[in-house]
Amino acid sequence: MLAIYDELEEAFYLKNDVTYFYDYCTYDTEKKQLEKIIIDFRSSTVVEISPFANTLTNWKKEIINSFIIVDDKANRKMNPVIVENRNKSIKFLKHTSNDYFN
Repeated sequence: MLAIYDELEEAFYLKNDVTYFYDYCTYDTEKKQLEKIIIDFRSSTVVEISPFANTLTNWKKEIINSFIIVDDKANRKMNPVIVENRNKSIKFLKHTSNDYFN
């Protein structure tokens, strides 16, 4: 199918670039790679893909910060899901404890 549809092939390889970026880049190398990906998306001939470059540009700081290692032993990167889960738990606790005075 990729050989038949040029736009599909381009979209497939751009998607693979983003996947590789998140899987293998480090905090030291990701800024340069992110800039390359943004340029590739902006210059894409696929109309539906070009706006994704704006999303990457708008969230560049957050994307860069997501590569900070928080657990050296497991080589685990910072993940906003953990923070969002904690915030949700706190909000739920506050909501369910409205009848308590102390």
